[in-house]
Amino acid sequence: MRALAVIVAFLFLAVPAAAQDTVEQIASALRDDPVYVDPDAEMALSASEADAVRDRIDGDLYVAVLPASAGSAQELAAELRSRLGGSVGVIAGDSFRVDGTAGAERAADAAFDASSRDGAGAVLVGFVERASGGEPSGDGGDGGGGAGSLILLGAAGVGGAALLVRRRRRRQAEAVEFAEVKDNARDDLVALGDDIRALDLDVDMPGVPQDARADYERAVNAYDTADRSWRLARRPLDLEPVGSALEEGRWAMSSAKARLEGREPPERRSPCFFDPRHGPSSREVEWAPYGGAPRMVPACEADAQRVER
Repeated sequence: MRALAVIVAFLFLAVPAAAQDTVEQIASALRDDPVYVDPDAEMALSASEADAVRDRIDGDLYVAVLPASAGSAQELAAELRSRLGGSVGVIAGDSFRVDGTAGAERAADAAFDASSRDGAGAVLVGFVERASGGEPSGDGGDGGGGAGSLILLGAAGVGGAALLVRRRRRRQAEAVEFAEVKDNARDDLVALGDDIRALDLDVDMPGVPQDARADYERAVNAYDTADRSWRLARRPLDLEPVGSALEEGRWAMSSAKARLEGREPPERRSPCFFDPRHGPSSREVEWAPYGGAPRMVPACEADAQRVER
């Protein structure tokens, strides 16, 4: 039992000792270079970002960017300041802490307000620009270590990263949705093109009514407009003219076919709600989506009968 107690005690004592060694190593590095970036840090700066921070430091100001495993940003900043003096800003994991003069603490607030959306590098550049040669506090600068501004900056690290992740996921979801909608529009475009080609020979026959030829040409022009708009579409809004042109082309084809058969062209109506490729709707029918409220929608006759059945 005594041996076990000694081992447990040793383990508890070893952690602070290792932490102290880490702080002393960082402090030693900062004496030679006021910017220290651990390559394993979750918010590590690039070489150019570190240079930008370094170039703007003037006076007793130090910045360390460390992994979360290094310890608490608050404790690290206080320990480093006790060894180096001046003001010390520490990022540990996604938390940022400044221990130093009141001017340095106000500089952290201002940097956060101006640059929090631009990442850790931008915030640190803004911080050192404002803090270098800044206003010292009246009591030597302890002032609680700037907890207010630093909690905000720590939250910015977490919230900013989460915001970026959410935006990236939203853009990916929007891209998938747009691709699906564009593919559906392409299917409608192909169907209209096939319908037009199937009527080529009939329209070229002698004795075809001029109105039927005019409707056919109208459908061809609508197809060309839809195809051009489809190719240029880069976002869902760009597909609106595609839908309008396809609706125009489908109605023109229905009118051309009716005239070729000696019938009056159909009334210009909304396309079939269930599949625009079915052509203009013939009437409205009551329909409800799963779990939704009933409503009247335009439908072709075949779909209207299906819904009623």
